[in-house]
Amino acid sequence: MHGMFALMRAAIEVRDAKQQYLGVSETLLALLQMHNAKEEEMMYPMLDQTLGDDARGLLTQLKRIAA
Repeated sequence: MHGMFALMRAAIEVRDAKQQYLGVSETLLALLQMHNAKEEEMMYPMLDQTLGDDARGLLTQLKRIAA
């Protein structure tokens, strides 16, 4: 993803938005959609199963840390 952002930035700098920027951004969008689907289908259920009843307390602790 970092490489894609670099390509998009370079395309903006040379004002090649139609050709390079849009192509890379479409590829990035597809990659993110696949990543999100994998999280929804696999990662989140695994976390729910692993954390069980401890999930709510852990989320509360994370919110305090982040604040």
